[in-house]
Amino acid sequence: MFFRVAIIFLFVSGVYAKASAQNRIKWIAPSAAATKQNTPAKYYFLYFYYSDCKWCKHLEQTTFTDDYTARFINQKFHAVKIDATTEDKVEFNQETYKSVSVGKYEFNELAVELLNGKMSFPAIVILDEKFNRIGVHQNYYNVDDFQMIMAYYAGGHYKTTLFRHYSNNYCKDSHFYNLVSDK
Repeated sequence: MFFRVAIIFLFVSGVYAKASAQNRIKWIAPSAAATKQNTPAKYYFLYFYYSDCKWCKHLEQTTFTDDYTARFINQKFHAVKIDATTEDKVEFNQETYKSVSVGKYEFNELAVELLNGKMSFPAIVILDEKFNRIGVHQNYYNVDDFQMIMAYYAGGHYKTTLFRHYSNNYCKDSHFYNLVSDK
């Protein structure tokens, strides 16, 4: 009996581990972003965090672990995760960014530049395929709100529609799920 229960437990654990690890966001190093520019056209999803940020951790443990969200990010974006408080130099788009003071804190220059000096975390910056900034979002977002924001950019809606109009007419089935392929 014990042997049978142990086998079932191991099988279920293995299936669960495989299913939960199936779609995780595939983060690339900031220095690798420029090499992705010649691959199929994707936007860049830059996620700025710092290690003691409660809402950053919550975003990573909830929204970023959602299966559809991770699959969507991997299909439509080059995802770059950057510690905004790192003292290490950050290479991004063939430029080097170092640590600078903002008030009484130290932040990486890339975070300061892309966030216009408004250091609030978690922070998400969307860049187009030519590294032009097209969106900045500084807040924790639940899965549904995050998916709406990402679909706004991936679907090209930001080019013709203000976000407030888009969000009023947003339909998850047509705006988000239609953009997620089963590949």
